[in-house]
Amino acid sequence: MRTLLLLVPALLASAAHASETRMITLRHSPGLVDETDVYEFPGVVTEHQIALVELGTAGNTDVYGGALTKFGASGAGVVLSRDDSVMTNVSASGFSLVDTWLAKAADNDDAKAILPAPERPIDLFYGMAIGSGTSFGIRLSTASYRDKAKKNDGPTDKHNRKADQLDVGLGLSLGTGPDVRTDFGFSAGVIGNLKSTVDTATVDTSHSYKRGPEIGLSFRNLGKAGPNRRFVAARLLSRTPEVKADNGTKDESAKFSEKGAQVEGGLVFLPQARTSISLGLGFLNFQSKGPIIAANSGVGSSGTTAATPSILTSDSKVKQTTNLLYSTLALETPVTEAFGVLGGLEYNLYGTVKTKDDFNTGEPESEVSVEETPDVSLWSLGFFVQQAALRVDANYTKKFLHSTPYLIAGDPTPNVLGRISVTYKL
Repeated sequence: MRTLLLLVPALLASAAHASETRMITLRHSPGLVDETDVYEFPGVVTEHQIALVELGTAGNTDVYGGALTKFGASGAGVVLSRDDSVMTNVSASGFSLVDTWLAKAADNDDAKAILPAPERPIDLFYGMAIGSGTSFGIRLSTASYRDKAKKNDGPTDKHNRKADQLDVGLGLSLGTGPDVRTDFGFSAGVIGNLKSTVDTATVDTSHSYKRGPEIGLSFRNLGKAGPNRRFVAARLLSRTPEVKADNGTKDESAKFSEKGAQVEGGLVFLPQARTSISLGLGFLNFQSKGPIIAANSGVGSSGTTAATPSILTSDSKVKQTTNLLYSTLALETPVTEAFGVLGGLEYNLYGTVKTKDDFNTGEPESEVSVEETPDVSLWSLGFFVQQAALRVDANYTKKFLHSTPYLIAGDPTPNVLGRISVTYKL
């Protein structure tokens, strides 16, 4: 939850190959270096050689693949179809007004969605050493979508839906080992446009979302603390997207404004080879300003009234300020030479959400505690199987762990595994 708020990947805790499955199972605990750091710190691309295949979830999401390789003092890589690289792949946590709006408005599979979402993302990486223990890297992420149709046998009936996205990331890394290093990351949303127009005999609408300036900064420092390792990380985010709508009777437009800051620190205990225990403490401040979302006024590509909110009441404003103090605990340890256990815990120690609403006169201001970490993210359990350069990571579904196979009657046996990843050291 906390990492989605800032739209940047969390630092990971692992000891060998990297995978999205491990990242989720270990609750994004900061502290150790691995290959998936390239998304936040492109400078580390010169340090890794790996092929990866994310087999995703039981619901066939988060399925992607790619490879990173080194050649001389340089490194390069490509990753195809990674869901987290798409700007509309957000979580409607309630802390971000932008994420809440996008989660309801953009969907290619729902004919009633008012906006399309980019598809087929491609992440390209390149880096080079620029000195002893120093490297520079760049990441380019692009995605697009097109859906255009026109009928000529009768009344005008046409729609045009398109989405374009281009992100740029820069990274500078000082140090190449896991114990003493400093990494810097910069990300910018260069292009982020979603647009949908519908023209039928009864409907004439236009909706658009323009991402506008979106900047992210990341920092990480690792150092020795006796036989163990200390870490500190920080992130900043700023974005101001604009939304517009013409529903045939009224034009509306308004801007969102969001900024966030996150700091994390802690220790990674290394009691024995291939075993790590990461303990972290973090603080998040997130401020979100935007318009009230107007309900049930959208029009989808099929010309039907959308069940999701269309746009907004542009003359009203809401300001939400979230402060969150949280802790993380992650364990990775081998049980045998080829089999090991992954476990993670994330706990909100304290949190408040302050809301100021100048539209609803009944409750213009409120302050509520952040609810305890939802069950879906409170704890996680998984395993890995490793043989030489090949490694498979998987985590268990909580429904299976809670209820076990339903052998007598009732619900069918739930899926045993939530998601699976395969990595191979080149």
